[in-house]
Amino acid sequence: MSTLDEKLQPWTSDRINDYVRLLYGRSTWQRKQDRIDAVCRYLLEPATLADVWGRLDELSRRAVSTAFHNGGEWDESAFIAHYGARPTAPADEKSIFSFYWRPILFDLFVFDGEIPDDLLPHLEALVLPRDPFQPEGLDELPAEHQTWHGLEPLTQAWTEQTGRADLLAYLHLVEQQGLSWSRSNDQLTGTSLRKLYAHLSAADYYDEPAKMSVSQVIRPVGLDQFARSAGLVTSYGVLTPAGRQFLQTQDPELFLTAFEEWTTSNHFDELTRITQLRGLKGRATRLTKPGSRREKIIEALSWCPTGVWIRCQEFFRAVKIWQFDFEVEQGDWSNLYVGSYRDYGEMMGETYW
Repeated sequence: MSTLDEKLQPWTSDRINDYVRLLYGRSTWQRKQDRIDAVCRYLLEPATLADVWGRLDELSRRAVSTAFHNGGEWDESAFIAHYGARPTAPADEKSIFSFYWRPILFDLFVFDGEIPDDLLPHLEALVLPRDPFQPEGLDELPAEHQTWHGLEPLTQAWTEQTGRADLLAYLHLVEQQGLSWSRSNDQLTGTSLRKLYAHLSAADYYDEPAKMSVSQVIRPVGLDQFARSAGLVTSYGVLTPAGRQFLQTQDPELFLTAFEEWTTSNHFDELTRITQLRGLKGRATRLTKPGSRREKIIEALSWCPTGVWIRCQEFFRAVKIWQFDFEVEQGDWSNLYVGSYRDYGEMMGETYW
């Protein structure tokens, strides 16, 4: 981070002069450094700083306050997710050019996402209190939900209790050497999937497919990938000491350790399970490590209120606001898209969410 003077140095003299007029109502300084000094004096003196603060609109005060409470760093994406917009100049009804740039006072508080070092302590007595975000939840789910095709019934799958029973059933089958894995893709064979499917306490989310394969079932694949990524089962299909001990004791502490191990594991990427997501195997596609993404998602989930249903879009919003956002791909360009045609399903910027 830098001082206010240092932040203003890259600006042109004319641009700085626009802000001098915004602060003072006029400008008599000709040299660039004199104009910079004039801005610094106005913002670093308590009385004149309070005057500028009073002239900020409510959204600008909230933006500066948010940055202050974040150690001086302003996350524009998180702010927009929380408040719906960023500070901008009010529309000029006399101008036909709606895109015409005009200076606003907010620009003097936040430079490239940062509040200048020497300005930060002067804001302590002025900033608004923290405004923590809490995602909105529903006590009960509606019977239907809106889709592209209209209203459709909303199906609930209660898995909190069945998940534990299914994991124990899976570990028991591994102990009995009742499961086998394909050498080509390291996934459970069709025969093993059917055997595990038959031991599920509440079947799968979808009806049992006629042909059992990893692309047609959810729960059996999830159990297998979790157990192996969590250190309960080895890569060659044998219970680890931790897996054997959990099968015998069902100790919650052992499960917590396994869960934390799975959280950061890069053994398996859940994105590969989304059949409509294309470009995953493209030569130019470079995904970030799944553990880095999973860790932030789980941390965000731990911040959510319990006992309510939270919409996916509301949760994605919370991820940004709480600054648990993450990159899916490495590089500046996205190679992923949804559906059969790249031009219609390309994901860029906000479309990731």
